[in-house]
Amino acid sequence: MKNKEIALKISEYLSRFEEAKYKTVRGDNKYYHAHAWNTGRYVAIRYISYQCQSNLSKDEAMKYLKWLYDGNIGKHTDMYYKDQA
Repeated sequence: MKNKEIALKISEYLSRFEEAKYKTVRGDNKYYHAHAWNTGRYVAIRYISYQCQSNLSKDEAMKYLKWLYDGNIGKHTDMYYKDQA
């Protein structure tokens, strides 16, 4: 799978999360114009449009996509914390 395809699939999940209006503990939106895109050899992800993007390697992006496929909800950093539990 190419980075562009990975980014598109991740974006689909992020759109669903945004539509569901998931909130942080403080009540802020976790996702606002969230999307993922191909940036050459990385997949960039931005969860809130006015915040910085995260660049994931292809392996990291695939791991995140698999984590989403498995029914998990959250940001790519959440999968590391949940793996520890």
